[in-house]
Amino acid sequence: REGPFVTLKSWLSHLYYGTANAETLRHIARTQAPLLVVGGTSDYGGDIAQAVYEAAATTDKRLEYVEGATHWFESHPDHLNKAMQIISDWLSARGF
Repeated sequence: REGPFVTLKSWLSHLYYGTANAETLRHIARTQAPLLVVGGTSDYGGDIAQAVYEAAATTDKRLEYVEGATHWFESHPDHLNKAMQIISDWLSARGF
């Protein structure tokens, strides 16, 4: 099994969903790991979270939104805090 790695080119390519080299939707459809997708309702890239959630093959998946948050959750400090709470709760429920 190979571990994940990121090059500068691959990292930069993910910044725009439409031209990303990662092919997220193709690969997420082959993944069986538990999945939490957290999106913002004011994401300027469209509803990427919904597309990823729907494409995921795993049956253990959850989709959450932070009301008013943008893609990077920089729109307001409370948005990032809310996203972090969602992640923390999800991990805690799984014993982490």
